[in-house]
Amino acid sequence: MSKQALFQQFAKTGKDTSKAESKKAVIYTRVSTKNQAEHNQSLPFQKKACTDFANKQGYEIVEFFGGTHESAKNDERKEFNRMLNFVRRKDSDIGHIIVYSFDRFSRSGLNAATIKKDLEKEGVHVCSVTQHVDSKTPSGVFTQNMMLLVGELDNDQRREKTMAGSIERLRQGHATFKAPMGFDQKTENGEQKITVNATGKLIQKAFKMKANEGLSNEQILERLRMMGLRIRKQMLTAIFKNPFYCGKIVNKLIPGEVVNGRQEKLISEDIFLKVNQIQARNNHGYKHKAIDDTLPLKRFVYCSKCGTLMTGYEVKRKKLFYYKCNKKGCGSNKSAQHMHAQFNSFLKTYDLAPDYIAPLKHQLAVTFNELTKQQAEVKQDYRATIKAIEDKLEKAAENLIDGNIKKAMYDKLVTRLEAELHAIKEEKRKATLELSNLEKFVDFGTSILVNISESWGLGNTNEKHRIQKLLFPNGISYNTETGHYRTKRTNTILNLIHTMSSTYSTKNKRPISVSTNRSVLVAGTGLEPVTFGL
Repeated sequence: MSKQALFQQFAKTGKDTSKAESKKAVIYTRVSTKNQAEHNQSLPFQKKACTDFANKQGYEIVEFFGGTHESAKNDERKEFNRMLNFVRRKDSDIGHIIVYSFDRFSRSGLNAATIKKDLEKEGVHVCSVTQHVDSKTPSGVFTQNMMLLVGELDNDQRREKTMAGSIERLRQGHATFKAPMGFDQKTENGEQKITVNATGKLIQKAFKMKANEGLSNEQILERLRMMGLRIRKQMLTAIFKNPFYCGKIVNKLIPGEVVNGRQEKLISEDIFLKVNQIQARNNHGYKHKAIDDTLPLKRFVYCSKCGTLMTGYEVKRKKLFYYKCNKKGCGSNKSAQHMHAQFNSFLKTYDLAPDYIAPLKHQLAVTFNELTKQQAEVKQDYRATIKAIEDKLEKAAENLIDGNIKKAMYDKLVTRLEAELHAIKEEKRKATLELSNLEKFVDFGTSILVNISESWGLGNTNEKHRIQKLLFPNGISYNTETGHYRTKRTNTILNLIHTMSSTYSTKNKRPISVSTNRSVLVAGTGLEPVTFGL
């Protein structure tokens, strides 16, 4: 054997060109949008042109891919990736991917060029029916890459024009996005029209519940549920924060701008701002631990110097707790142990003396009976409203039978009326006090009043908070220097006790009787059992 033959064993092997030489091919077709896929003939035309090209080149078509709408802005496409996986299989001998034009393959520019280069390393070449370029030569590869970059440039230019148009329309008050819940959105005679629908009417009520009644989001959600609208708490919060409902438009395309929209207003600007002021106050509370077993007076007691609610903190080294005023320049500070002891002593001044238990019970009973008279009037009003809605439902049924209204309008009207009827009946139920346990309620209320300070001292955190808020609805102020508590307003029951204490002497042995007609002494059914304002 010659030396040349011996050295031949050291020669390097060349790149496997078996795929490149393969005549097997796949065809990939696509359009950009669903509308194009359904209403034009581009896909069948692309498929025929690619098939004719393959036949002329002598290629064997193994499989068809695409045949649907896929955006080529990026390469995260279902059919496109299915095709790539197919040609890259180890047992695949596909040598060519046939497309109508390079922008059908991809419009992702450099990313597309990288994919094409990786395919070429595996012996798979992309062929365009309308752009005849030899991908096996450097100049041909360069030309193909330029065509792919042109596709990306075209995309970017289109997007820029679209965004410019969208920005201009936004600034003119048009919604270039889907309107939020509560609105119907349609185009009439080329003009966009956004109107409040039935769901929007319920959302409008939610805004008014928050603004006018100060209800919590949980209470509002419960009312909406009774009216037939079920939404999540996060959705309600997002609705309250969206100025679209009061006729404004904000969008990321116009950062820092708030423009007057052309949509129908669901609520006024004043109501929207009021709701968000309430929400902001509530959110502020989440930054503090509202329930603190060691600091029950936190954010309930005001600093007497500046009127700021006092917060609390722990000196971990000493394991001691303190209340403090965080207002700059004030800095009032006091031991929690001292403040709790002084608050307990302050509550003792409101403890009900045994001599006043009987007259207080009598007064509570008188007040309760007075309240029942008021309730009878309220119930009558509710019954009248319910009757009016029921009459409307009956009238609607008659109009449907007589052909005066269409079925769609009837269904819409009935849905609204039934929601209103359900809500009114629920309000009627809530407004009705249970009168069968009057004696039990009176006994329960007076048992707390006999020793308010002890009830507070022995209660858990929630019970302490309940007693504090019921006795002093507007909070209470504290002077860290003198150690004195002051309150501008106390519960009306406590005022009654003070009135009785100043009017009647414990030395007076004759029967004590109070028979004022002050129904305001009863706070309602906020607690279980009813505690008559306690």
